[in-house]
Amino acid sequence: MKAIRIYKNLDFVCDGMSPDVVTIGDVNLDIITSPLTLDLVKQKDVEVVSKFSLALGGNTGNFAMATSKLGLKTRLIGALSSDPISKWLIDILMGNKIDFCNCFKETQTAITFALTYQDGSRTFISDFGANSLLSFEDINMDFIEGKHLNRSGYWWAPKLMGAGTKNLFQNAKAKGLSTSLDIGWDPEGWSLKHRESIYECLDLCDILFLNDKELKGLTRAELDEGARLLLKKGVQIIGLHYGDKGCIIFTEQGNLQIPSFRVPLNNPTGTGDIFNAAFIYGYLQEWELVKIGKFANASAAIRLSDRTIPYPTLEDVQNFIKTYES
Repeated sequence: MKAIRIYKNLDFVCDGMSPDVVTIGDVNLDIITSPLTLDLVKQKDVEVVSKFSLALGGNTGNFAMATSKLGLKTRLIGALSSDPISKWLIDILMGNKIDFCNCFKETQTAITFALTYQDGSRTFISDFGANSLLSFEDINMDFIEGKHLNRSGYWWAPKLMGAGTKNLFQNAKAKGLSTSLDIGWDPEGWSLKHRESIYECLDLCDILFLNDKELKGLTRAELDEGARLLLKKGVQIIGLHYGDKGCIIFTEQGNLQIPSFRVPLNNPTGTGDIFNAAFIYGYLQEWELVKIGKFANASAAIRLSDRTIPYPTLEDVQNFIKTYES
């Protein structure tokens, strides 16, 4: 029987598929600048000419788009509303074969304004929007099924922080799913309460995604020491984004640092989300960690360098690696 999701006055029917991956969290509109010069950061009362692009965004939205493009059957559970932006985002999700389950909220859609710079750094100005109202009670546990549950945009769905995420993981584990968590940068400064809300989820988390600054913010320790602390709390694998140094994969058996692909810094927004999606793709194929890391680095490099391929396909990544290595 096909599942019917009610979206305000619009009914849409999903294909009743059993997903490979379910991802839960934030969806928003991204307004992204073309790369700006760094000297703009401290300037005021200036006029700047830039190209803007509009895109579906949010850690969870990007993750879902990326896993779907790689060929994984993907379900996204998130909160949108009835405004024109929400309808546009839903059209994008459905058009990309994503089974979207909307926990409807009568409020404005979240918007992120992304200032990107020529050195690959970024400044995000974000509005929580409907994401701020997404709670555990909104989510139908029957929709958590398949092979893997991903929880992204941790801070941007604050009602799901801590116990909400832990309960989602418990439900997934009871059904035999593996789990992953992408926390991102805490906009409120890594308070003890916020850090402990993550710690309480880690014994049910198979894969934790974060970058070097986020690991230090979370653990108050340097990389190796901080990674050991997180592994002791129950995480099986840490996939650490390490910028132009590539990535580091931490496990109880040891660490693997996998170098990056050297590419132009044209589109840094969302590269971490694409890395995570590609990592999960490789994980579900049961590849060795070295191959997973290389594949994830390559996927992120395509996003970083080529604005015409925001979400690479499996063929895109394979061709990129072959071309780069030759």
